[in-house]
Amino acid sequence: MKPGPLNLPTIWRGCDWGPVTLKWKDQNGDPINLAGWKPKAESLNIDLNPVITDAALGITTLSLNRVQTANLRLGVEGWDWIWERINDEYRFPPFLSGKVPIKQPQTSTNGVLPIGPPPPNDNFLDAIILEGDTGTIDGTNVNATREAGEPAGENSVWYEWTTSKSWTAFAGFGVNLLHIGVYTGEAPNALTLVTQSGNVSQVSWPAVAGQTYKIRIFKKVTVTPFTLHWLLQLPELGA
Repeated sequence: MKPGPLNLPTIWRGCDWGPVTLKWKDQNGDPINLAGWKPKAESLNIDLNPVITDAALGITTLSLNRVQTANLRLGVEGWDWIWERINDEYRFPPFLSGKVPIKQPQTSTNGVLPIGPPPPNDNFLDAIILEGDTGTIDGTNVNATREAGEPAGENSVWYEWTTSKSWTAFAGFGVNLLHIGVYTGEAPNALTLVTQSGNVSQVSWPAVAGQTYKIRIFKKVTVTPFTLHWLLQLPELGA
């Protein structure tokens, strides 16, 4: 069996990393019960500390604290995810395999004051997945960068939302300090704009069932932590 490809967000040396959440589902999209199983996620030099956080719902997390990342070797590590059965110690071949970069945080121009690492969803391919027809998630674009090929606008972070119904979609914040853009496409330099915020930091658009939308949040007035709200709503009659 060939392992599924999964590249992990950058580990910044001396900084907390994660949690990175993985949800295990079967071919029908139903959660896999992980009771009786033990996960291993490691590279040649790093144990990524996989933990089953909800066995019934098939949820696992990876995380490292700043002490664990302090002396990691810089570069790119190949890593594998392996499942072991607890009772008979049977070990499956790798289920997932990919790469994880390890980098040194930048410093300010005087070389003394540290600049924190960018958010985990700084790059297009690291977009955080939004699940469900409605929800909220806390985020930040502090220390975020603009990836090569991205649309105009600095200090951007990415989210991904696949809408389940052809209803009206909403996304936005409670403060007007950031812009929000919604796109379709599979690369930062090959996107189609669906909608973008103006004076108010929120957007709405006619969603298509099963369509994946890339949501880009970027600087309008300043960089700041934020709470993103998203919602699918049945269109009004006659709309």
